[in-house]
Amino acid sequence: MNEPQHKTLTFGSRRPKNFPPGPTTLPLLGNVLNLSMHNPLADLEMLRRTYGNIYSLYIGRKPAVVVCGAKALKEALVNKAVDFAGRPQDMFLNHVTERRGVLLSDYGPAWKEHRRFALKSMRNFGLGKQSMEQRILGELQYTIDHLEKNAGTDTTSNTLLCGFLYLMTKPQIQERCQEEIDRVMEGKDFVTFEDRHSMPYVQGTRIIPNLSSALSEEGQWKFPHEFNPENFLNHKGEFVKPDAFLPFSAGPRMCLGESLARMEIFLITVSLLRKFRFVWPEDAGEPDYAPLFGFTLTPKPYNMKVETRT
Repeated sequence: MNEPQHKTLTFGSRRPKNFPPGPTTLPLLGNVLNLSMHNPLADLEMLRRTYGNIYSLYIGRKPAVVVCGAKALKEALVNKAVDFAGRPQDMFLNHVTERRGVLLSDYGPAWKEHRRFALKSMRNFGLGKQSMEQRILGELQYTIDHLEKNAGTDTTSNTLLCGFLYLMTKPQIQERCQEEIDRVMEGKDFVTFEDRHSMPYVQGTRIIPNLSSALSEEGQWKFPHEFNPENFLNHKGEFVKPDAFLPFSAGPRMCLGESLARMEIFLITVSLLRKFRFVWPEDAGEPDYAPLFGFTLTPKPYNMKVETRT
């Protein structure tokens, strides 16, 4: 009598030899079901805790390696920058954009030329010059005038975004920022970007959700899971940039607009905090810090109460 034959069904793609570990894959889907559309960053963090700072996923049938943590990110993006500067060229968006531009182009002569052109254009527009500072302050005055005319009302905000969401719900931090601003700005009409050197606490209020594995990594921050400007201060109260602070990425693919973004964030934050107090409305319920996921991360729409400071 013949013995019954057993066949084993293998789920998913077999990981190549020496490939990083990762969760079990499903046929055709790979690890798509391991990542939720609501908050994929939380799922990536959970997988990191299971498999370590370097692990693998399958997006459908395509393998991908996930790199987490400040040390591993810097090793890949800075120390081995050229090896990790490429971009996949088999995505639908590559065909739509005809492989042009800077963001999705593969690393090579064409990408370098596009990046040089983009940087030159931004500099011609005023990037890195005092004229850019004046343009930002000029545009900001329209916002200040509007708030002064409508002060004391709930204002729907999509422009102040994360920073003011946290400042509203952490009033003790907002007050400390304003104390520092009042001291440095006494007798001055306008803030300048140079004033940042005298405002170490305010500089620490920047919230740019990106590369979250490094931005909330245990052992890299004093308060890794809190909105706390002291994460950016040394024992003397001076501003320092932690190694794990990589909101604009690193290496050749570092964001072109980093210097402009830093200037805008500082000037807008200081100018508005100097004139107004931002309050979480009593009838707004509990604040929801979970971001909306799209091409970039943004907070969910919220209301704020704006009061003129006396």
